[in-house]
Amino acid sequence: MLFTLDDTQLNKLAEWQENHTPIYVGAIGGMYTFSFTPTGIGVIIEVKNNTTGESINLTDYDSW
Repeated sequence: MLFTLDDTQLNKLAEWQENHTPIYVGAIGGMYTFSFTPTGIGVIIEVKNNTTGESINLTDYDSW
């Protein structure tokens, strides 16, 4: 399976990351966890900041 983000989702993610990125997260990264959950009608997309615990839902419900 291949999961992708479209331009709208990438822009929304970049805007969110500007306000949710700590100064330092470690030498190997791993700051964000991308979660793709396929359902019968579409794919739920969430990104979690592993440092702060905050997350954003990038699911395009309009395409369902």
